[in-house]
Amino acid sequence: MICCNCQKDILAGSRHCYHCGAAQKPPTPEPLPVIGVGSSYGHGWRQLWKHFLMLFLIGIIFVLISFASAMFNIGQQSGGAGAAVLGILSLAYGIFLTNPIDYGVSFAFLKAARNDPLDIKDMFEAFHNYWNAVLASLLVTVIIGLGFVLLIVPGIIFACKL
Repeated sequence: MICCNCQKDILAGSRHCYHCGAAQKPPTPEPLPVIGVGSSYGHGWRQLWKHFLMLFLIGIIFVLISFASAMFNIGQQSGGAGAAVLGILSLAYGIFLTNPIDYGVSFAFLKAARNDPLDIKDMFEAFHNYWNAVLASLLVTVIIGLGFVLLIVPGIIFACKL
């Protein structure tokens, strides 16, 4: 803390300066931020607009990368043996490329929310721990699938019993 009279350092919370004896004003407490849904959305929008161009570019790149998977699915609708191959390619493309990039996009948005420096290469950050990202996406898929089955199947059973 600095004395308001002689500008010398004094102990924080001191009422008087021990150099010149001047009375010190008590420090004004900083107002506590209002915590709520509105302030959270407001903070999110402010952070989005600070990094809008970079986040928009990251989103466009991700859409273009995931668009290739949609092309596999369009070709799969033609039927036949080629459709099975395209289905397997689409699944592999999604698991091994799109899902890790999706984690990287989430990482880039997290960096923007934290006001950290943001770059396009952040969307490929999951490739530093590639197999962890692939296994994490498979684990998430299994957990969501089990949750879906466990919530739907008992509901059907109970509906039939009632």
